[in-house]
Order: sequence, then C-alpha cells, then structure tokens
Amino acid sequence: MECSTISELVAELPEIYQPVFGHPEYSKSVSRISNDRLVHLINLQQALQLKLGRPLRVLDLGCAQGFFSFHLASRDASVTGIDHLQQNINLCQALSAEKPLFKLRFEVKKIEDALNALETGQYDLVLALSVFHHIIYANGFEIVHRLIGILAKKISICVFEFGEKSEPVFWSDAQPERSKDLLHHFAFTHVLGEHPTHLSSVPRSFVFASNHFCYFGAQCHTFEHWKTESHALNKGVHQGTRRYFFGENKIIKYYSFALKEMYSINIDEYKNEMIYLQKSIKALEPPQLYEYGSENNQAWIVREALQGKPLIDIIRAKESYNAIVIIQDILEQLILLEEHGLYHNDVRSWNIIVPKTGKVRLIDYGSISEKALDCLWPKNIYLSFILFMLELFEPNSTSQLDCLRLPLPSLNIEVLPTSYQSALIHFLKCPVSSWCYKNFAQSLKQSQPEMSEENQEIWQMMLLFSSTLEEGFKLYKRQMEFHFLSQSKMTNPEVHTLKERLLKIEKSRYWRIRQPVKFCAQILRHRSLKAQTIIVLIIKKILTNLIRLIRACPPLKKLAIFLLKRYPKLGVILYFNLFI
Repeated sequence: MECSTISELVAELPEIYQPVFGHPEYSKSVSRISNDRLVHLINLQQALQLKLGRPLRVLDLGCAQGFFSFHLASRDASVTGIDHLQQNINLCQALSAEKPLFKLRFEVKKIEDALNALETGQYDLVLALSVFHHIIYANGFEIVHRLIGILAKKISICVFEFGEKSEPVFWSDAQPERSKDLLHHFAFTHVLGEHPTHLSSVPRSFVFASNHFCYFGAQCHTFEHWKTESHALNKGVHQGTRRYFFGENKIIKYYSFALKEMYSINIDEYKNEMIYLQKSIKALEPPQLYEYGSENNQAWIVREALQGKPLIDIIRAKESYNAIVIIQDILEQLILLEEHGLYHNDVRSWNIIVPKTGKVRLIDYGSISEKALDCLWPKNIYLSFILFMLELFEPNSTSQLDCLRLPLPSLNIEVLPTSYQSALIHFLKCPVSSWCYKNFAQSLKQSQPEMSEENQEIWQMMLLFSSTLEEGFKLYKRQMEFHFLSQSKMTNPEVHTLKERLLKIEKSRYWRIRQPVKFCAQILRHRSLKAQTIIVLIIKKILTNLIRLIRACPPLKKLAIFLLKRYPKLGVILYFNLFI
C-alpha cells in the first residue's frame, strides 16, 4: 500500500526533477542527475560537523523532491525543506514517513517569505540550488540581491547554484551578466565545481559562500577578519584578484586567475610561495603549511600566521623600533635564502613582521624565487636592500609611504651610524660581480668606526650627484611647463649652478669608479612600467627605433648631430623620455 502511495505521488509530479530517495525504480527518467553535486555537499557536511562538533541544521530552499535533504539527514543533519509546489512537498512528507529516525520537516512556502522570516543563526547551512534565477525572472535582480543579503547576514554558510545568462532558455535574458555579482555580500566565495544541466551543456557553478568560514573541499577554516590588500599601501595593485583571511592563528591567501592582466603575476607568486613552504628550510623557521590547491581559475594557501606587527604600521604610527636589530635579522634571513639559491624580490617595510619577542621575520613568500632581481627597476636586489636600510634610519622618508619609492629615494648616508657608512662605501667599491648578502654582512663586521678621507670624498660626490640630479628633475619639470624656451631662459643662474656642479662631479674620483656610479645613478632614476601610460610606452618605442635608424644611416646621423647642436633642448627632452 505504501509503495502504491509513493507511486501515485510520483505520478502527480509535474516533473521528476531529482532522483527519488530510497526508490531507484522511480528515478530512471529523472530530469537531472544530482550525484555530482551531492559529493560536494557530503564532503562539506563532514568538514563542517567536524568543525562545529555537532550535527548540522540545514535549510533546503526549493527542495524539489528532497534528494539533498534526505541525504544530509541520513548523516545526522536536521533539515527543513521548503518548496512552492504542493506535489513536491506531498512526496517529501511521504518519503519522510518511511524514515522516522531522520530529522526532517517539509512545508510549502515561498522562498521570499522564508528568508524574510529568517532568524540569525537559525541554520548552519542553507542550500539554494538553481532557484534564484526563477525569482530574478519573476521579480528582478534587486529583489534577489536583497534576499541573498539576508542570508549573508544571518547564516554562517550558504551553497548556491545560479542559472547562467548564456543558457538557451526563456528566463536567461533577465539574469545578470555574471552570476557572481549576486554574491557581493559575502567575504569568501569559492567555486566547488561546475556541472551541466538537463537544459543545456552550459555549466552552472556550485559555489560555497560565507562571512565566517573558508572551505576548499577538505576542511573548514574560521576567519575573524579579512582584507583585499596585503598592506595599507598596496593601493589596488592586484586589481581585486586577491583576498586575505585571518583567524585561528592562520592566514588564508586566496587568488583569482580570471583577470588576464594579473594572471602571470598571481600564478608566479602562488607557485613561488608553494615551492618555498614545501622546501621548509629549517634554519629559516618557515610557517606551517595546512592546506593548498588550485582549480576553476582559483588557488589558495592556508598557513600559520606569524605573530607580530608589520613594520610599515609601526613606522606610520611613529612608534619606536631598533633599526640595527631589524637589519641584522633580515640580513641573516637573506643570507640563508641566498645559500639555498633563493632571493626575495621585495624587501620592504610592509613585508617585515616585528614581534614583541624573538626575531624580526621577512614575509611575502610569493616574492621568493631563484631570480636575483628586485620587483622594481633598477632590479638590483643589493641596491634595493641599501635603500631599505637607509629608509629604516630615516623613518619620515617619503619612500616609506609609497610602494614605488617615489619621489626619488634618499641617499643621505649621514642618517646611518658611522660604522655603517664605512661598510656601505666598502661594499659599493667592490666589483658588482662579487656583491652578495654575505659579503655585505662581512663589510658591516669589518667596518671602521670612522670613515677614511677617500671614502668621505667618494660619498660626498655621490651626495652631490644625488642632489644635483634631484634639482635637475625639479628644474626640468618647471621648464617643461613651456613648450619652447628662449635661449636666455636656458642660461639662468639655476642652470649655470647645475653645470658647475656636474663639472665638479666629472673631475672627481667618484666619477672614475665606474660601477658604483652606474648603479647609484640607476637608483636615482625611477622607471616603473606601472607608473607609465600606454601612450608613453609607444612614444618610447618609436623614439628608440628612430635612434637605431639614425645610427645605422650616416646621413641621418649627421643631420641628428647638427640638430642637437642647434637645439640642445631637443636632446634633453629625448633623454628624459627615453631613460627617466
């Protein structure tokens, strides 16, 4: 009699959308096979129940024939299923009677009414699988966006599946261009899988969303706060393709590879961090790696969070710190990395953690690779470390407040202790091919308490060169406000003073030390592709090719020399456009 009742209820259904739980005989002509999505839900249920230490409370919106509700209830969850069709609920209630030990409740109700009556924390998990696209079609995007906002505020975890605009069905035109636009209320969203439907081959994303948990398919991680930038000065460098979650003494880095412009940067830094953490160089005491992976244009790393405060926050708050201790601790770590053939390409104050006790730590492991290159021009990692060291002793430097070290970085050696001044000159005088962190540390150990006369002369010329170039920049900017300058303008006292100082530099011993001059000049002229527009890049390309053509063609070369002699300002403009 009972089977006959189930048979009659199945026959009354407008569509056998899901397999009928416990009755495979009625599931042969089912519209949509649901086992692919069920695997994700079972794994999530196990992970979340382990995390909470108790069975789940689940709300299944648009439960249809209750396929997911019954499977979750069979694993101890307490489930409430709602659907707007009476026939679906009649079948679910009859099936529930066959399983009296299951904690199940089914009722006819509109999703809008159910969500408006929802109480905070009433459920641990809400399923909204392929239901909201119907409400969007009937009531519009804004209504659904508000309803999902209620879920984000009152429920710990939601799992969504949205209809896509690209599906060839009557309701598709009403859908947003991107279904993820519906999930702006959630801090963390992760695509667990993509599955086709009975309507078309267009896959629908199966999405985990939460403001309290991160989940990638293995275990749940709680977070207390999150941010889109790694530090306060990042200023949208990664264009919203990263998020950082913090909780349980863990940091969770979440990458998106969807944006083409950021793909190579994100994938490289993700791989670099994984290589470093898996190498686990014991002397460096790397943080513990808990979980990592990549799929569906996403990647994640869950690792131990280091205790302490970012150095950049200490500097901006004008708190005290020991610059010498920081330099020693960071230099020790850079030496260890170098001994393993690894280099950090972004040694900056925002990538340094200062604990209350213990050693200062270098972070941003995605910047560690086998390439001995800094992330910014002029790319020399040792010059970049010198700049970092100078900035530590001059905390009010504008460089500390700008990721690109703009305007020109300070090279004022007088901010350093005398022994550091002597060591720095000794290091810069060495052949560039011999530069390494170990030699730099050796220079610090062997440094003299006072600087020799020769070193003082060299450094004074370096400072003179630095200040002259900086003043030249300022003068050039003022002069460029006029399209064409008269000859009298070019002979003003400021220009005359600069010429005298440049002549003094050229006659000095400093100028004859070729390599240090070359690299110090590179420090001073900042050329960051990030700071240039496409138009400027095109102009530089055109000018570069034009110069190559002039060099290859003697008549053109002769003409160019004549023009430069006749119009010296043209040479200045070409120089600044090509090399500054």
